[in-house]
Formats: sequence, C-alpha cells, structure tokens
Amino acid sequence: MRPSIARASEMPGPQRAWSAWWGDQAVIRHKGITTYSAFSNRILRRFVWLTWFFNFPFPCSASLASLIPFSHLTALSPMQAKAAPNWVRNYIFNFYRRVSGEAVYFLVPFGIGYGVYTWGKNQYAYQNSKAGHIASGAAHH
Repeated sequence: MRPSIARASEMPGPQRAWSAWWGDQAVIRHKGITTYSAFSNRILRRFVWLTWFFNFPFPCSASLASLIPFSHLTALSPMQAKAAPNWVRNYIFNFYRRVSGEAVYFLVPFGIGYGVYTWGKNQYAYQNSKAGHIASGAAHH
C-alpha cells in the first residue's frame, strides 16, 4: 500500500524555524550545545538521578545528552518561535472574519431589543404628557 501525499510530505508550519518539530529525528544538533532549555535540563537531571539510583549501565554525564533524543530537548515549537510576524494584519483580518460570521446572531437581537426599548420609552413619554392624558380620557377624572 502506497502512503498518501500528506503522509509522505513535511510537517505543516514554517520550514525555516529555529527549533524543529517535536518528534523530528532528522535534525542535526548544534555543535557544542547539549541542552536547549530549562525543560531539557530537568529531563537531564532526572535521567542522571535515575541512572544513579537504579544503577543503570549508562555512561556518566558527558554523553547523557546523546542518549536523549534531540526532539525532547527542544521545548519550543516552531509555531511559537514565529508567532510575531504579521500579527497586526492577521489580528485585524481574523477579527473581521470571525465577527462578520457571527454578526447576525448579535445584531438582530440587539436591533429588536433597541426597537422595543425606544418604542416603550416614547410610549411612556406620550402617556405621561398632556396630549396622552387627553387622548386616553383620563384628564376628566
């Protein structure tokens, strides 16, 4: 069975990001860097403690980073790394698209409510005026 095009293609999102996708095993390590974030330092410390406590036959701290996959050392996705470009334009157009799709659901009830409110306010003012008293016949009681 042949894999689909989506299965054989690359991961979605920015292709030239500082950090790779989580789970990506094809990333080349940076020379001289063994840890990339505070998250990876926690993993490394836990790993060192586990090797000492359970007497695992792993070599000591110098090559521990080589035992942990690179994907676990990156704590920032490429989507977070490239969050800022065009944020104003994206915010404005996305806001317009989302609000215009929902406008019917809040403009129609608002219009009906405002119409009832203004009609009631005008009716109340008319009934309490001299012309309203004369029209209702309550002026002679």
